[in-house]
Amino acid sequence: MSQGRFLDVLLCGILSLATPMLDGCCRKSKTDTKTSTGPTGVSAGTTGETVTIPNAGVQFNAPGGWTRTPFGDWIKYLSPDKYAALAFVTFNKPGESTRRISEMVRLLDMASPPDWGARKVGTLGPNSLKANIGDGPCTLNGGDPCYFEYATVDTGNSNQLLIVYIVNTAKGKQHKDNASASIRSLRKM
Repeated sequence: MSQGRFLDVLLCGILSLATPMLDGCCRKSKTDTKTSTGPTGVSAGTTGETVTIPNAGVQFNAPGGWTRTPFGDWIKYLSPDKYAALAFVTFNKPGESTRRISEMVRLLDMASPPDWGARKVGTLGPNSLKANIGDGPCTLNGGDPCYFEYATVDTGNSNQLLIVYIVNTAKGKQHKDNASASIRSLRKM
């Protein structure tokens, strides 16, 4: 086994052991539905593994073929070409969503806070979970333009969910449908 492969296996093992200890962590099960030979091997709107968030009582389908990585309290999914990401975190204190949204800027490699635009009250998923939803343009570190969408979701219990995706619109706009499909797959367990 090469040293690089050994380090990959070691890191994967460490992450799989440490992840359950993180606040807001999730269980996952594979249901990958790769069906295309497009740039990432995943067709538009395709989702993959089912992600269960026990402390919020919800689950969603991660984008097909994306890599899962813990980032503090957050869980982040990154597209294979690294031009899109989806991340989520749970919270349970009043006003905490504002702090979590500011963490998102660093987590998703934004150059500065995005143009939030008008927040909409709406619903997500087959259970019509109430959510505050926002989207708009942004800029990544390095100057590329991007698009983001976020939702703070009322899960029906004391733990709320912040879920967000970002897409590099200069190089990765093909990922928008997959990320959007993931957020819209959010449902009660």
